[in-house]
Amino acid sequence: MLSAYLLKFFIAESAFQVSPGPDMALVLRSALKGNLRLAWGCVFGIMISSLIWGGASAIGLCALIAVSPKIFNILAIIGVLWLAWLGIQMIMSKSASFLGENNEGTLNLADGFFTGIKQGIATDLLSPTTAIFILTFFPAFIPPGYNPAYFSLILGAIMALDTLLISGAMVLLANSFSRFISNPRIALWIDRIAGIIFLIISYQLFRETALDIKFLTFLHHFF
Repeated sequence: MLSAYLLKFFIAESAFQVSPGPDMALVLRSALKGNLRLAWGCVFGIMISSLIWGGASAIGLCALIAVSPKIFNILAIIGVLWLAWLGIQMIMSKSASFLGENNEGTLNLADGFFTGIKQGIATDLLSPTTAIFILTFFPAFIPPGYNPAYFSLILGAIMALDTLLISGAMVLLANSFSRFISNPRIALWIDRIAGIIFLIISYQLFRETALDIKFLTFLHHFF
């Protein structure tokens, strides 16, 4: 059961990683413009941010459970439903870009590795998408009976590892596949595939979560 939850989180998180967003745009813009030191700095900065988010989630979930375990259950259900909604939005999306609306931005090619780390941390920590992902996804992927704090740290570590694997691969392959990954149509189809993955996983999680907390009975107490 534990391995199944971890595998589902890894798949969902990987789909989230490859979907066009601020983190991916930051890394690719640096790599495509030839500044690999800055690009790798951004990758490690995002990894550090993932660990920070994992720690913040651990503290927050502990406080939440101390107030009311039922609130945690509600948050888990909301996370599953938000995952499904995000999947639907991705499938129905009509435009997507790995590099964002402004490909030039304020990128300075003289910036180095440590500047990239700061940019990666700031971009990921201040990203509303990442915040929503952490707040809603983590409770949905924590198996019943496991310590939410410890498991949040594990999920944060998985996010960091996933960032290294996916964003690192993007840095290494950016120049070779620059025309491929800069094609909005390719980005759009990657979004749609990620959306389908989100829908499948949200359905599986909903069945498991609903069974574990007796969702229908739970709703009956409120309505």
